[in-house]
Amino acid sequence: MSIDQQLQWEKRWRTPAVIAALLGGILPMVGVIVRLLLAPDQPLNKAGQLLYIDDHGLALMLSVVILGIGALAVGGTLYYLWVATKARKPEFPPASKWGVVGGSVLVCLGQIILYALLIFKSSTYVSDGVFGYSAASQAQGDAPVVVASTAQLVGQLGMGFGVVMICLSAMRIGLLTRFMGVLGVISGVLLVIPLGGPLPIVQTFWLIALGFLLLGRWPTPVPAWESGLAQPWPGRQQQMEAQVAARGASGSAPPAGGLLGGLFGARAKPALGSGDPPTGAPVALGDGEGGASNGISSPTSTNKRKRKKHR
Repeated sequence: MSIDQQLQWEKRWRTPAVIAALLGGILPMVGVIVRLLLAPDQPLNKAGQLLYIDDHGLALMLSVVILGIGALAVGGTLYYLWVATKARKPEFPPASKWGVVGGSVLVCLGQIILYALLIFKSSTYVSDGVFGYSAASQAQGDAPVVVASTAQLVGQLGMGFGVVMICLSAMRIGLLTRFMGVLGVISGVLLVIPLGGPLPIVQTFWLIALGFLLLGRWPTPVPAWESGLAQPWPGRQQQMEAQVAARGASGSAPPAGGLLGGLFGARAKPALGSGDPPTGAPVALGDGEGGASNGISSPTSTNKRKRKKHR
């Protein structure tokens, strides 16, 4: 695929990718909030969990459906970013693509099937009337429940791996700024290890910001998206060299006084005027007491200075 064809493909699918990014950022937050509001205070013991699921089955299913759609949206956005990265970096391996695409499908289907099974098991557990740890463990340990739970976990690992790898490569070729790349890596880690509470605040912010970046709204412009080529963002040293070169081209000198001088300003030395003598030159004394003219030092004043030194 040529560069022009790649740019046309990106333009054609940019709007769906932006919508997917926004949905991927908003829906997981909505799903968690729905669960916290409609089905709070989940118990930790297995028997209590089955009773809890039986009481809040509809709210839990609504929550996991919203979360599943959000996972699919994240996978769609990351696939778009992977294709753009692969076009500018042909050696980029496809493992991360399958991680985000396959992982998002596994997360979506895995958690929906898991909670559908748990709702059915909890209803049977309550209707049988045999309450206890043994019966609850048997209900939650059935093979279909374990398979669905394992599929969800594998999907989360795949999505986390894919997000980290895609963000690192996209940052290195200039599709993501350094801030967005690092934040994307953190979001990928949080998909696997959800630190900081149940609300996906970091992931939501990153995906919404990614949507604005794909639109070209922030930051503008992004050269790699416009040219179809890898154009890494300049590092700190390169930015400083560019600033020095720009100052040299404009004829302005860097601020004196080093770092502190640049921050707080340095006192400039006054320029030598037409009437100021150069440093080290004898001072001409005018016509007056003990003075002589024409720039010649007075012998009397010289003797006085010598007597002061001897004292």
